[in-house]
Amino acid sequence: MENVVVKLCDNDTLLFEDLLASGKTDSRGKFKLLGTAYDVTRIAPQLYIIHDCNNFSDCLRIVSIKIPKQVILLDITPTPYFDVDEIELSKEYDGETKDCINFKHIK
Repeated sequence: MENVVVKLCDNDTLLFEDLLASGKTDSRGKFKLLGTAYDVTRIAPQLYIIHDCNNFSDCLRIVSIKIPKQVILLDITPTPYFDVDEIELSKEYDGETKDCINFKHIK
């Protein structure tokens, strides 16, 4: 699906979520994000896929994927990409949420 919003955020704090990178999927539904953070604690990145597929309300659906520790760098040495593989957006996922306020302007 084209033009699906993807965001890479650091969720290591209780109050705030740091945006590390964002973008949209291309005409083939593919995307690449590279984010950086300078933090005193270990980062806990999450990938958010924000879409309205099979949604019959004004809200947006948000699929959250935890990024594994193996692809988090502690320095600038290149690492393999984390491939989320194919995601069927019409399917409901465990932990999926809806946002009717914050992401409404993204549509």
